[in-house]
Amino acid sequence: MKTICSFPKSFPMIIIIACLILLSGQSCKKGPNDPAISFRSRTERLAGSWTVKYFQEVVSASDNGLSSTTTIICNEGAYSETTGSKVVTGSYTWWINIDKKGGYSLEKAITRSVGEKLNYAESGSWFWSEGNKNENIKNKQMVTFHILTSSPDISMQGTPTVLYSWVLDELKNKEIVVNCKWQKTIGTYTETHESTMTLVQ
Repeated sequence: MKTICSFPKSFPMIIIIACLILLSGQSCKKGPNDPAISFRSRTERLAGSWTVKYFQEVVSASDNGLSSTTTIICNEGAYSETTGSKVVTGSYTWWINIDKKGGYSLEKAITRSVGEKLNYAESGSWFWSEGNKNENIKNKQMVTFHILTSSPDISMQGTPTVLYSWVLDELKNKEIVVNCKWQKTIGTYTETHESTMTLVQ
């Protein structure tokens, strides 16, 4: 008995298209925990209205030999701030709207158990930053925000440009995981911030 296997004339083209799709999917993976394959661009996945589900920041401060560490945690509406043995709790709301055309806005409200309410808002523009081989950051793994307006004003003594960046550990359609580290120095005072944040839609 003779068995004949036949394929449609379009079969080679199907293989080529499938390979191209797989390759394009792999090229979308920038952060360590990005999906292996995505049919949406990184800008399309980043754009949208996001709620901060979880945020943890460690702030280390030093001045003339004196130092302190404060840990701030926001977790699904609950807020805590710990410095040494002092703990302040409360609640928070925090959302960020990112426009795929390059604009963004942010609003955050924190109510602390000591009777203090903190409200903050900012808006501006954003852009994809180039990679940094020394820090193992790929192109379009880091997004930088340029603050144009803020309330209260955080322009830092009239400095015209205030920028900060997110390093994206994970960029999915409905979830983003961000790592961030920055430092400021004023005279002998140094303050270092290290944080991680999870945003959901």
